[in-house]
Amino acid sequence: DMYNGIPDWVYTEEIFGSNSAMWFSKRGKNLAYATFNEELVPMVYLPTYGIPDTMYDQYSRTFSYHYPKVDDPNPIVELFVQVINTTNEPMPIPIKPVKQYSNETILYTVGWSDDEHLYVMWMNRIQNESHLVHYHISNNTVEVAEMMEFRQENGWLNFRQSLIFNPVNQIALIYPIEQDDGDMYRHVCVISSGKVMPITTGKFEVDKLIKWDFELNYIYYLANIEHSSEVQHVYRVHIDLERQPGKPECLTCNTKCTFSKAVLSENNTYYAHICTGPNIPYVNIVKTNEESITVWETNKKLAIELKNVALPRVTYLNVPLIDDCEARVKLLIPPTVNISSENKYPLLIYTYGGPTLNIALDEFNIDLNMYLSANHKIVVALVDGRGTERRGSNTLFANYKKLGTVEIYDQMTIAKFLKSELSFIDKNKIGIWGWSFGGYIAGMVLAKDVEEIFKCALSVAPVTDWIYYDSMFTERLMDMYKENVESYRNASLIENSDDLRYKKYMIIHGLADTNVHFQHSVMLSKELQHKAITFQQQFYPDESHRLLNVRNHLYRTIISFILESLK
Repeated sequence: DMYNGIPDWVYTEEIFGSNSAMWFSKRGKNLAYATFNEELVPMVYLPTYGIPDTMYDQYSRTFSYHYPKVDDPNPIVELFVQVINTTNEPMPIPIKPVKQYSNETILYTVGWSDDEHLYVMWMNRIQNESHLVHYHISNNTVEVAEMMEFRQENGWLNFRQSLIFNPVNQIALIYPIEQDDGDMYRHVCVISSGKVMPITTGKFEVDKLIKWDFELNYIYYLANIEHSSEVQHVYRVHIDLERQPGKPECLTCNTKCTFSKAVLSENNTYYAHICTGPNIPYVNIVKTNEESITVWETNKKLAIELKNVALPRVTYLNVPLIDDCEARVKLLIPPTVNISSENKYPLLIYTYGGPTLNIALDEFNIDLNMYLSANHKIVVALVDGRGTERRGSNTLFANYKKLGTVEIYDQMTIAKFLKSELSFIDKNKIGIWGWSFGGYIAGMVLAKDVEEIFKCALSVAPVTDWIYYDSMFTERLMDMYKENVESYRNASLIENSDDLRYKKYMIIHGLADTNVHFQHSVMLSKELQHKAITFQQQFYPDESHRLLNVRNHLYRTIISFILESLK
């Protein structure tokens, strides 16, 4: 029940995004590490069945692990520093939060600026308050040098694990800054002398800090552009806190690439430009202070394979929503479709809708949606409505503490907009599907579709009631259950299941899903069966959230359901 230097499941999934909770100082003199005590965290038991027709798997087994759900205890986390550049092996130094919150404290991020200066961000349980503490470690003792507090009204704090600490105790981070339209957009900021100083401004969002070149004082980062959340470019900006910030320099805007990533070399003289869209991905090595380019990978073999393959045409639309928000839609139009003809084609909406993933991005991808569009003449719309990132806080926090509301109605608004504005859409053949958070949205849309816009919905590994999902994700978006009971009930697909009567609905789930437990689909199925509501279901034994080992059967199942429902 105790982990040292390795996070438990919920910290790995929702906070750190990695399986390491160890942080070495710059020259390896000190090691900060976290411990996680799961003694009070409830256990989850998942069934496993093994290989058919073998005596070894004559009996089923269970796999168990600690998984905190809404309102239940989270793991107790503690932070220590171990001095390792010594011969007498002193005891670890405990690092305590300066401020105690009324509920449990979350360890959010840890970093060193040198061998003696440690920075730690602590958060309250629902993640709308935090304090960043600067600790000075010297002679096996610790003292607090500085502390800053942050609070997010009507939303949650999201620093995206992006903090970079420089040798003179300045901190680069991504932080929301208000623009002239009154909305907040995530930007590059630097904390110096206890103040947050914006380095970039505008109605676009910074997605990631790549690196801080301390010698030349450039910060490299990834960002989109105003009104085009689907694109992503590599930028750098010169930092001079005594003057106005320099004008950001786009390093990839003059290429044909519209979705870029980058990795800088150790000495910051080169970077790998990784282009993932809109066409076949490639990688170039570029010198940071010159325009010399070395071609590293062109994916030539893939280009040859696809030369005679007809792929869907891709176009983007902004769909107006209420509250001055817009949805971004990536439209896949079948290659043989003549949009000027009188022929009509089915529309399939693919959605995710959660705050951690955008799907309407200008990246090259050959997946099931591409296949359905190219091979079965279905117009596919990948949508990012309210509740998703990359377009400001008003859009992101539109469904704060009220999941199952605006993000559901946005799917309907988008479907109605597309069928009225695009003459080649068959208004009587519209479906929706999604995976995980998207599976939840697909089911809720069908349940709340009183106008009968959609003919069918398919949910893969869906959340069906937020009381069954993990505490750190759910409470970030919805607060504690005891503080928001009515909104939790309204957000439950199980509570809304009666409205799935006489509708075409299918659930797909893996029994060994450690993220969205099979319990979600079981409870929804029980409710539908109790109410004598017919539906389809496909369950996969021993399969996890991604269903990787059954993709052939999975895809055939999805294709069959969609084609049958939209015929």
